[in-house]
Amino acid sequence: MVVIVCMVLQAQTALAEGLQEIAVALAYPRKEVIAKIAERKGGDVVSALILERALIRKRADGAQGSPCEQVEDSLKSGCLLLVSANAISDGRFDDLRGIFATLDTRAKNQLFQLVPVALFEKLAALSPTRLISQAETNIALSTESEGFLQDSTKPVVDIEINGQKVSGALDTGASVTLISEQDARQLELTPLHYDAEIGTYYRAGKVKAALYQIKELKIGNTQMRDVVVLVGGQMTLIGLDMISRFDSLYLSPERIAINLSAHELASLEKECRARVFLNSDFMRFNQFLYFIAKVDGKSTIVALDSGYSGDYLATAIMPQGAVRDITSSGVVNDARGAAYEQPYSAEVEVEAGNKTIRMPAIFSGTRKLPAPYVLGWRGFSHYHLVYNVKSARACLI
Repeated sequence: MVVIVCMVLQAQTALAEGLQEIAVALAYPRKEVIAKIAERKGGDVVSALILERALIRKRADGAQGSPCEQVEDSLKSGCLLLVSANAISDGRFDDLRGIFATLDTRAKNQLFQLVPVALFEKLAALSPTRLISQAETNIALSTESEGFLQDSTKPVVDIEINGQKVSGALDTGASVTLISEQDARQLELTPLHYDAEIGTYYRAGKVKAALYQIKELKIGNTQMRDVVVLVGGQMTLIGLDMISRFDSLYLSPERIAINLSAHELASLEKECRARVFLNSDFMRFNQFLYFIAKVDGKSTIVALDSGYSGDYLATAIMPQGAVRDITSSGVVNDARGAAYEQPYSAEVEVEAGNKTIRMPAIFSGTRKLPAPYVLGWRGFSHYHLVYNVKSARACLI
C-alpha cells in the first residue's frame, strides 16, 4: 500500500515568529513551547486549539464561537489559520467564508501563502460536507481474498460512492482521502477543476491529481454528503481527513471498528499502553499519527501507517548490522503503481508503553519517510490503534 501526502496544495513560506512557534507546537507538541504560547494574552485559546489538533485533549469550552477575538496580535494570525485549517479539513466551507470575512489584509496574505488563492476560492464556493448518519460498524478482516489465502490481512473496507461500491484501504498514513483514477472513471465523478500533485513516502516523484466533490459517500454505517477528495494514481485510500470524521476507530489485523459503543471504547482505552499524537502543518494537508518509542534503547518517533502493507517497520536510518533483505520481494506498491527496490533489513527492539517487541526493520535509500521509523500494517499485529476522535485521544494497546 502507500502513504499519500498532498504536496502542492501548501506553498512553502517563511513564517513570522509567532506563527513559527505555533508551527513547531503543531509538528511535535512540546510542553515548553505550549507553555510559552499560553503565557501570552489569549495564548491559552491557541494552546487549546493546538492540543486538540495533537490528540491530547479537546478544545476548551471558552474557545467556541470566535476563539481568536481576545488573542494578542502576534498569535492572532496563527489562531485564525488554525481555525481556517480545521474548517477546510472538516469540510465546513460555509464557516470558511465567514472566517475569511473577519481577516484583515495581513492575515489574508498569510493565509494565501499557505493556501493558493485559486484553491481557497474553489473550496469557499462549495457546499459544506454534511454528516447524514453514523452508527457502529464492525468489519472482520480475513486472510482469504478472492478464493486465495494471503499471509496477512489488509485494512480494506467497502466504500459506497454515489450508490456504487468500490474498495479502499483505511490508511492512517494518508493525509488525505484519495480515489484512484480507475475508480473515478467507473463512478463517473465530476472534477472541481483544480489540479494538484501527490507524493508518497516510499518512492520519489509525484502523481498528478485533481479535486473532486462526491455527492454521497458511505463507509460502513457512516454516511456523508458533499465530501471533497483527491482523485489520482492507482489506489483508493481513506485518509486521516475522513477518519477524523468518525466518532472513534479501532484498528487491528483482525478487526476494524468504526463508531464504537461507549462501553467498548471505554474498555479498550483502559488497556492503553502508549499515547498517539498527530503531527500536522497549519492547513492539515500533510499530517500523520505517531507515538514515542525506544528502538534499540534510543527514544524516537514512530509514525503509524496502516496502508504500508509490506513490512513491520520501515526506517530512515540504516539499522546496525543490516544486510540485503533477500527474503523480501523488493516490490513496493503505491499510488504510482509497483516498483522494485533492494532494501536492507535488521532485527530491532521496539519498546512502547512497557511492551517490547523484536521485529524486522527495512531500510531503503529511495524512501522519504515522515519520521525516523514507520510502523507498517504487519506491525499492527503487535500494537492496535484506539482512536477516540470525539474526545481527541488516541493510543496503542
